[in-house]
Amino acid sequence: MNVGKEREQERKLCPAPPQAHTSPRPAALFRMIIDRIGWLLLALSSLIVAMFISWSLLSKVDFLYPVWYEVMGLEQTIQTFAPKNRFRDHFEQTDKAEQVRLFTGIIKAIENKGQGLEELYYHHPQGKRLGQLLTEPEIVHLQDVAHLVSWFHLAGWGSIVLFLLLLLILRQRRATPPTARQYLVWGGASLFLFGLMIVAVGPANFFYQLHILVFPEENQWFFYYQDSLMTTMMRAPDLFGYIAAEWILSGLLIQAALLKVAGSIALSRDWSS
Repeated sequence: MNVGKEREQERKLCPAPPQAHTSPRPAALFRMIIDRIGWLLLALSSLIVAMFISWSLLSKVDFLYPVWYEVMGLEQTIQTFAPKNRFRDHFEQTDKAEQVRLFTGIIKAIENKGQGLEELYYHHPQGKRLGQLLTEPEIVHLQDVAHLVSWFHLAGWGSIVLFLLLLLILRQRRATPPTARQYLVWGGASLFLFGLMIVAVGPANFFYQLHILVFPEENQWFFYYQDSLMTTMMRAPDLFGYIAAEWILSGLLIQAALLKVAGSIALSRDWSS
């Protein structure tokens, strides 16, 4: 009994030596880096996929134009500036239903590679045709927009293929997905830097420089209210802010769902590998 107590006292007086901290082996470290890069690429591709899905869904409901019509008071904007238009007459005689129909026509034409823009005419509530909605420079600009949207569609479908391919590879590698906190850190840092850039250059300057960058230099893209019914009925660029907000918010929610599903699939062990 005394011997047991003496050994217990010796253990207390002589604690075990600290264990050495071992660093990951080079092969394991390299694998971890590759997996992290893979998940980062998957997150980036999922963002494009999510924005593509969001755009496709919102375009089916006219980007909620009837809602923003009321929120922004577009009826008052049209009644104020339509009579001052130098190229088109009597647009102020149209009602909300006709204006929503015309906006729908613009969206459908953009989604259809610009076809049908020349055929948009506005009518009196009693059915009388009052005039053609778009001028030639507006038609050319919207065709440029349609061309840009077509490229976005290609990027969206390509990103879907890339997303599925990366998910398959990461699952075969049994790569552990990042945590929700890590995704939030990545996304928060990206949004912060993007927001900082916009604040640095100014939202208006960013909007105009973006147009200069993506649209042909020889084609007009800026239209005064007195020269454009399109600009008037959208109260551009104000409407684009509302559309951008709903597009980004819904896109981020869709991306979160995609990443959640991707993580669950990657961690599942039911498939043959």
